[in-house]
Amino acid sequence: MAPVDNPDNVPGISLHIDAGSQGGGNCINESTANQQLGTTVAKVYLWSEFDALKTDHFTKVGNPSRGRRAVYHYAIFAHELGGAKQDKNGVARAALLNTILGVEGSDFIVADQRIRDDCALSPYRTCAVEKQGYTLMHELGHNLGLRHGGGEDVNEKPNYLSVMNYRFGFGVLKQGSRGVLRVADYSRFDSSTIPSLKETSLNETRGLDLLVSLPYLTQWHCGGKVHAPGPVNGPLDWNCNGALDGIVEYDVNGDGAQDDLDTQNDWVQLVFKGGSIGDFAGSVVLPSETPIDGSLQELSESERKAIPQVIGIVVRPNGEGVVNCAQRAGMLTIGIPTLHVQRGEDYDFDATMLSGSSAVLSPGGAREAHSRGHREDFDGDGDIDLVLHFDLRDMALACSVASVELRIADTGGQQYVGVGHIR
Repeated sequence: MAPVDNPDNVPGISLHIDAGSQGGGNCINESTANQQLGTTVAKVYLWSEFDALKTDHFTKVGNPSRGRRAVYHYAIFAHELGGAKQDKNGVARAALLNTILGVEGSDFIVADQRIRDDCALSPYRTCAVEKQGYTLMHELGHNLGLRHGGGEDVNEKPNYLSVMNYRFGFGVLKQGSRGVLRVADYSRFDSSTIPSLKETSLNETRGLDLLVSLPYLTQWHCGGKVHAPGPVNGPLDWNCNGALDGIVEYDVNGDGAQDDLDTQNDWVQLVFKGGSIGDFAGSVVLPSETPIDGSLQELSESERKAIPQVIGIVVRPNGEGVVNCAQRAGMLTIGIPTLHVQRGEDYDFDATMLSGSSAVLSPGGAREAHSRGHREDFDGDGDIDLVLHFDLRDMALACSVASVELRIADTGGQQYVGVGHIR
């Protein structure tokens, strides 16, 4: 439930999505004219094609839903965006006024077919539906006044647990009963719960230095890659050197600077009267263009796929047991289980869609011993899982190493990461 107070003292927000069932909304038939919706000129996205469809199907004189302009947000689930935003999953309508971006709005687009294409080779069976939901919530968040850093444009902050953050654009990470859950949510915590991070003085033994216990995980930048998820309560290896060094300096959000990274409670900052919302007189003129870089710049396909999604792995050294400090030979077996929600598991996941030849295990950067992996029922539940083998001689397993990190991709290039304990 959304942590928002209401005048009737009943908390929460009811989201009404009208695709026609409530007397408004129309199906917009796809055609060659609107397959790529909108155009881009000089790094500005033009809304003229969106406006033509919106007027024709929703707001023209005589349309029974015309009176809803002051109440409803308008969204089109298009094939894909046109122009320079063709590989983006969505865009929200905003204007650049006196060099200040006024984020609040009432229109947005979700690139439905672009999302389906992204998910075509995903092992997550509900990938497309989930990404459509995350993208809807993200773009609606812009309409409600949220930026990629909450109240600012600083992105990918490890302490900002929000779907507005690129780091969690496809779900805030939460510990589930059998792996990591992705949750569609805006940030629920301000600095009184999750303090600001000073990149010039990061305490690895205290991590995010939380004041309460929370069942979430976070990720951060490690040079050219993203660190595997770590619990928000407890130590975090901020400088990615495999050890807990105390106080360190590091650019954990990967923006090339070392700053103070702030968070906010998104829910209490929502602006509900953006764009034409509340404009019963019809006097508001909506912006005709939105900058495609800066505050509302969304991820490209290659950028989306480079952000690793979290998966669960099971480690079985030499089949069973643990790796001891003296062990330098043998095989390390890793299973990636196939999961089913209908069986009470946290999500639907087909591990056989992963590419065993892409697997890399650290520390040491070992490759799969047979260059492909095997498909078999690893956990005895009747499903076919992906089983990988790694030669211990290819790894750097010092006695201080208690876990291994697996990085793997599906055949579409989406990256995944999982962590398992070996001692």
